[in-house]
Amino acid sequence: MFAVQIIAANAGMVDALRIAFEVDTDAKHALRQRASASALARALAVAARLLKEQRGRPAGEARDWGDAVAGLALGWRAAAPRPAEAPRGANAVAVDAEPIVRWIDELNDAELAVAVEEDRKDKAGEPPLPAGPGPKVLYRCTSRTIMRGGGSRILGRGGRIRGGRI
Repeated sequence: MFAVQIIAANAGMVDALRIAFEVDTDAKHALRQRASASALARALAVAARLLKEQRGRPAGEARDWGDAVAGLALGWRAAAPRPAEAPRGANAVAVDAEPIVRWIDELNDAELAVAVEEDRKDKAGEPPLPAGPGPKVLYRCTSRTIMRGGGSRILGRGGRIRGGRI
């Protein structure tokens, strides 16, 4: 902000001095313009001093991080490891892992087609689709999706659809 004030004061001071020393300016008008230019020069000096002080101050208080790094490292070590990757190949054994919960907003077209087909088969009383490899995926509806009215055609009871396996 001070930089803008310095630029504006400098431009105003130059204009006032130019008008004060023009040939067709009368003495009374020239006196007012020179007084205005000197007032702008004082304001420019104050703004420059304040800008210099502002730039000299630190952006924020110095922080003492102390043992934050050690605390974070302990927290990361105590956290549960990533689940094992699902086995792949012809001899892959079915994995009984925790289901993955994803938002309906994250559905891609292929997952949406599988979810709609499973919902249709469930309502028609047909046997479900064969389970694919990997953990089961459950799709949940966000409040933003509900407000938009999206996802209502594929939602079952409880605001969720039965997803396929990934």
